[in-house]
Amino acid sequence: MKYTLSTVFLLLVLLVATSRCKKEEIPAPANSPGSFSATIDGTVWEPYSYHATYLPKMKRLYLIAEDQKARLLAGIQIDSLSPLKTYPLLPLGIEAVAELSQDVAYSSNQNAQDAGGTFQVLKFDTTSGKVSAVINFTGYSADRKKRVFATKTITDIELRRDTVSPAGNPASCTVTGLATTRWKTTETEAVVNCLVNGVPFGLRIEVPSILGGSTTARQCLIFEIPMTLKAGTYPVRPSLPPYSYCGNPEISCRYNLNDNDHGYFATSGSFTITSFDTSARKLTASFQVSVKDTTARSETIQLTNGQLKLNSWYKQ
Repeated sequence: MKYTLSTVFLLLVLLVATSRCKKEEIPAPANSPGSFSATIDGTVWEPYSYHATYLPKMKRLYLIAEDQKARLLAGIQIDSLSPLKTYPLLPLGIEAVAELSQDVAYSSNQNAQDAGGTFQVLKFDTTSGKVSAVINFTGYSADRKKRVFATKTITDIELRRDTVSPAGNPASCTVTGLATTRWKTTETEAVVNCLVNGVPFGLRIEVPSILGGSTTARQCLIFEIPMTLKAGTYPVRPSLPPYSYCGNPEISCRYNLNDNDHGYFATSGSFTITSFDTSARKLTASFQVSVKDTTARSETIQLTNGQLKLNSWYKQ
């Protein structure tokens, strides 16, 4: 069965919610496979539930652990040929991200110079279904007022497999804030989200992090593009009034950094369409855009050298 990336994370959320309900009724069995040891700001954390999931078609490895007080979700784009290595968790990164949820969600990919860490894979055995790893990271809340340091050692925990298929829509760009990183993904999602007089008009394009995008209130870059446009270079407007409505003839953009309520919106930029075939549902484009935070911080993040190729999109 083929799932979209958004569906994957809805399934993960359901899995976590189900296991939380079970914990309140039945303690975890003493013979749970493998071991999981962790500290959060120096305090020992012993989750009752933990496992890893491998998506071979997407070459992604996810780790989920939780108890009633905290939940960890971490994901990396794994090197399937040489998986045993240390993967950096970068500020503003999307290919390897860790998130710890307690009173608030703390993410390794926040716009802070000391955010991030490492995800070291020590064992990755798809035959026996076992994974061992060490994760260390500093995470920040979305408002950057709270910080947490977490370290986790995973030994021979259960590795599950899923048959999720990649979206096959590549995108890349350089992201510069308080730190600089390079984005690269094949999981760009696009959907027709606006009809004018019954005719498809607006295309919503979302470049999400490995942990999901706007549907999970996580990091993502979003463009809204009129499907009437031809090849050429166009200015990028903020996805705010007067540009945020169905039928808007201009391209608009916003960037979420784990906070859907306080996004970053375009202040300047350009979007160059090389080819746009609405019948075949294909788009090739490049972009550069500057986005500004709507909070009192008024931060600016630059997205440059952007490349985007849609090989398909969803109809409304």
